[in-house]
Amino acid sequence: MILLYDLLVCTSFAQTEFNTTLMNSTYKIYGVDKIDSNKINIGTCFIVGKQVSNDSNFYSFVLVTAKHVLDGINNDFAFLELRLKDSINFYDKVPFKIKIKNNGIPIWNELKDSSIDIAAMFIPLPEKFVDQFSTSFLPMSFLSNDSIFESIEIHPGDNLFCLGYPAGISSNDFGFPVLRSGLISSYPLFPSTNIKSFLLDTEVYQGNSGGPVYLYQQSRVIEMNNVFKTFATIVGILTQQILYPDELIVSDSITLKENKPLKLAKVIPAHFIRQVINTLPEVLK
Repeated sequence: MILLYDLLVCTSFAQTEFNTTLMNSTYKIYGVDKIDSNKINIGTCFIVGKQVSNDSNFYSFVLVTAKHVLDGINNDFAFLELRLKDSINFYDKVPFKIKIKNNGIPIWNELKDSSIDIAAMFIPLPEKFVDQFSTSFLPMSFLSNDSIFESIEIHPGDNLFCLGYPAGISSNDFGFPVLRSGLISSYPLFPSTNIKSFLLDTEVYQGNSGGPVYLYQQSRVIEMNNVFKTFATIVGILTQQILYPDELIVSDSITLKENKPLKLAKVIPAHFIRQVINTLPEVLK
């Protein structure tokens, strides 16, 4: 159990359009590479709100990313590339140092199943940042699960959106992520206890790992002609670019093997994001 003074909280969420909300809650995370100290390991993360145990009006901030992104950073600290509005309402990129390990020991939470490449941790954020963006994050209720998958009849061919920093690239000088989309390209999609990942038909690169994958649809017809006028939910987290081994013949005597992209991404369902966040200690106001 954690007392609230360790964390900054907010009292309301998601006052903007859903795509914009996720743009505002997704950030670049980076640090010195674990293997090569001359390189920077870059990934994507997003922030959600976990309700405070003894006050339903308050939430603590939780950083969510792919576990391998944090594990690939060499020292105890990483940096978030936050965005702050200036006096004329433009954005400045602000590097914000966060602790991710204690003497090399991870302080994030993860599941025992090593195939679930998800990490979550509480994160204190600068007061000025919270004042500007506290209504731009999503509570855990926007994380999908099997019952939601079933109720909206999610299926192969559904178009999903994903946010990230492909090859470390931002969408502009202000540090916002790149938005892409793709079709669900595998089946079945649930139950999550058996189906621990699915494929998305989209091209991704190193730096995309850890980004949110979501469904946003303004009209969706399901069984019995029920229609959701607008449906929005985070369906998972992008964790991997799918590669295939290929042989490159250099000469009669030399053949090199290289991995080539299939323009497919691996997505772990949001059911597991919920599970990881729920392993975090309870927070009291």
